[in-house]
Amino acid sequence: MKKLAAIVIPIVFAVGAGDVFAQPLKRHTFELGPEVSYITYREPDVMKEKGMMYGLVGSYAYHNKIMLKAEAKGSWGKVDYSNSGDIRNITDYMLEFRGLGGYDFPILNASTITPYIGIGYRYLNDDGSGKTSSTGAIFYERESNYIYSPVGIEFNIHLGNGLFAGK
Repeated sequence: MKKLAAIVIPIVFAVGAGDVFAQPLKRHTFELGPEVSYITYREPDVMKEKGMMYGLVGSYAYHNKIMLKAEAKGSWGKVDYSNSGDIRNITDYMLEFRGLGGYDFPILNASTITPYIGIGYRYLNDDGSGKTSSTGAIFYERESNYIYSPVGIEFNIHLGNGLFAGK
């Protein structure tokens, strides 16, 4: 963690330096994009699942000294189970919603650091119903519901117009 901070903090201050980069943080921000992840779930001495998940992530953020943000994510994929035999291609899907609040701390001219806290909900469906493992064990549908409190820091860094255009 110390190494990561030693790398990120100087970059944040270096990128935020200078009037050439000055531009205020946008008040309303919408984001939508793809997500690809590799998940591994383990219960020591009980079972293990792993596989690829694909999905969409979207968010809306409001900034005006305070930050309010709503995020949603949906992903799906196939996982492989191992314990009492193996089961391949179990259908998984996950839905997640988060509400975040924080405060924007300006650094230099056009960058901000925003510590935040919030509340989140995650639903996971692991549907292996009707599948049988290589040793004859019968699988079932599992559903998990999580309520959690996300805590973190968001860095907003304006890199300037034409930064990668050779100017």
